[in-house]
Amino acid sequence: MGTTNERIARIIGAGTRAPSVHNTQPWSVQIHDERHLTVRADPSRQLRHCDPQGREMLISCGAFLMNLRVAAAHEGLDAHFQLAPDRRDPWLAARVTLNPLAAPGFFDASLYAAIMTRRTARGAAAVRPLDPADKELLRRAVDMEHAGVVFLDPRDATRGHLVSTMRRAEALAVRDRAPLAEERSWLGVSRERTDGVPVVAMGGWFDEPIVDAHAVVRDDADGARTFEGNATVAIITTLGDGPCNWLVAGQALERMLLVAATRGIQASFATRVLENPATRSELEDAFHLESRAQLLLRLRYGAGAPFTPRRDVDQVTGPAPVGYGVRRDSCPRTAARRKEPSMIDNTIGGGDPGAGRDTWTRGVVVGVDGSAEGYRAFDWALAVADRHHSLLTVSHAEPLPVGPTVPLPTYDRAPLHDRGDEILRTALARAGNRPPGAKDVEVSVSIGTPAAVLTALSEDVDLVVVGRRGSGGSAHALGSVSAATAARARGSVAVIPASTEGTRPKRVVVGVSFEHDLTTALTLAFSEARQCAAPVKLVHAVQPLTPLASQSGSAGTDELYRELQSLLDLWTARYPSVTATAEARRGEPAEVLLAQVTAADMLVVGGRRHSRLVGRLLGSVPDILLADATGAVVVAHASRLDPGPHSELS
Repeated sequence: MGTTNERIARIIGAGTRAPSVHNTQPWSVQIHDERHLTVRADPSRQLRHCDPQGREMLISCGAFLMNLRVAAAHEGLDAHFQLAPDRRDPWLAARVTLNPLAAPGFFDASLYAAIMTRRTARGAAAVRPLDPADKELLRRAVDMEHAGVVFLDPRDATRGHLVSTMRRAEALAVRDRAPLAEERSWLGVSRERTDGVPVVAMGGWFDEPIVDAHAVVRDDADGARTFEGNATVAIITTLGDGPCNWLVAGQALERMLLVAATRGIQASFATRVLENPATRSELEDAFHLESRAQLLLRLRYGAGAPFTPRRDVDQVTGPAPVGYGVRRDSCPRTAARRKEPSMIDNTIGGGDPGAGRDTWTRGVVVGVDGSAEGYRAFDWALAVADRHHSLLTVSHAEPLPVGPTVPLPTYDRAPLHDRGDEILRTALARAGNRPPGAKDVEVSVSIGTPAAVLTALSEDVDLVVVGRRGSGGSAHALGSVSAATAARARGSVAVIPASTEGTRPKRVVVGVSFEHDLTTALTLAFSEARQCAAPVKLVHAVQPLTPLASQSGSAGTDELYRELQSLLDLWTARYPSVTATAEARRGEPAEVLLAQVTAADMLVVGGRRHSRLVGRLLGSVPDILLADATGAVVVAHASRLDPGPHSELS
């Protein structure tokens, strides 16, 4: 092996020292020449039951990429990464180009040394929380990778809620046999294996009947005690929740862990609470996170944890692995699809987007619980998906009762899938003749509360559809969650009352408020209107003036009319084929909008996401509209698209 190849081998070897979920080491490297590498996730090492999306797998690959960057800098090279989502190659993580290092700004010699000393602490409890100065160093490390981190100290008032949410996730997981068996195949492995976690590194808990690998530690003197103790808990977050975000989270994680190692800090991971979409959403809402939680760690001072084995460089290099198929599983998103640009992206920059840009590339999801209202929502969602050439996913969530007096059932996933198949068959029987080229309908079955599952889904699709006043066989019918989903969603949500007439709106009415960004609502409204050959009406409610405001004259009102006309001119220029009008009326916004729509219309309003703590804001305009409108209501939350640095890092 020549000098260049030896250098690349050292760089890749450092990459393999990265942490990975259960030490699965789910990465593969293709060496094109002395300057170009391709890094892919290896789906043969995916935890298909615990991690059906591949989220944890790609986070692991992100940590691998961070080690590549540090090792390349140590070798005098700049590893320029292009995070590379590709629908034809869904596990492509990054294309890497190695150039001479122009400046040593990124490189810190201590980070390279930390690659070999960093290890996961699975055994001892924390003696004291992290010092403020060390927490600040870790925060900066995460910030450098365009991610966020929240620290929770032992005395933090919210720690109790965190622990209870973790316990709920563990209680749900222990009843699902397939994921437990999958984990056992990677934990407590023999010394001869070059992957997985050997017994010697398990911290003595492997034979204990626990669920989370790091939740409880056995102590001869004190008995079982919670590991949280005096540890500092860290939650790493990203703005979005797609493959690029997961790779970013992995790089932020590893940079933080390398910095931590230089300060004598070790980490352990709690994965259960983030693997379940319902408890993940609960955790995010409990801590008022506007970003998506990707990792939960416990940090402590210490040293001496055993190393876990690693595969040789020869075992991780070679041709790209095959078998990048999509699979249906219990995850709400039925396929690990790359996050495509949303429909909002199609009109940024002005001009007529063109008929082809009414395609909604990320898909439509409809929640169905087996009730008549749920199937009514399916009919509406299928028509929308067909009009916009979009994939439709039918989501069915099965909640489990959890409480001190309600025993958890032994939960077998097979009946859940059977129930999902039955719902899908019933729904498709209603579809009738579909247009040529219509995409297939998928089904996603999940364990969790319907509102939490649909909320988790909302960020990665163009539209979530849910019925109103459902009363089917499920204990949690859709009617009880439609308003909660619309209030908490991270994307657009359509609520379909049982009284809605037809599946193609005769008119699209948009509630205009100049206090909010209207791009999402207007894009959705005009896109749907063009596909339905329906007119658009912009309606702005002018609040009744107080006596003091009346004395100041009508200048403010005249300005509002001019703004409304300017808005109309802008969007009719973008969609010249759509007939649109605008009207301003005096009155309370909810009353004005309800007077303008019928059961055959679609009403579109902007929305602000509310935390689970406050729920719906009583008396808010969307809340009233969702309760009283007789036709479809779409609450279009502003898009949370990631900034440029997330797509290409160097």
